[in-house]
Order: sequence, then C-alpha cells, then structure tokens
Amino acid sequence: MFKRKKLVLFTLLLITFIVVLSGCFKSGNGKKTATYQLTVNVTEATEGNPIYGDIIVLSEKGAKVAQKTGNAAQFN
Repeated sequence: MFKRKKLVLFTLLLITFIVVLSGCFKSGNGKKTATYQLTVNVTEATEGNPIYGDIIVLSEKGAKVAQKTGNAAQFN
C-alpha cells in the first residue's frame, strides 16, 4: 500500500512539472508554440529504496529543453 501511495504522489509531481513547464513555454513572449516530447522513466521502489525517475523534454528538433533526475522527494 505504501509503495502504491508513493507511486501516486510521484505521478502527481510529474503532472505538476508538466503543467509548470507548459506554462513557461506559453508565457506571452510572442513565440509560437511547438511540439515537445516528454520521456518519463520510473524505477519502482524496492526494499525501502525511493522511487526514482528521469524526465527528459525534447523539442521537435530534438534539442534537450529540460531534464530532471532524482527520487520522488526531489521532484518538487
């Protein structure tokens, strides 16, 4: 049950990250919106170890826009 709760919290943090990131790209700076590829890798917690994740955002041209790696507690 505890692992499931951590996974749900981690998912909510990822959604928050996406919303904040999308807000940054739509910040009224007159630039056109673009398509971004979001890759999320999640490693499930085992034997008391935290859930780890790796988030990478690529522009449509393949350039890395953002990357965040760490455990669920670090995604805030």
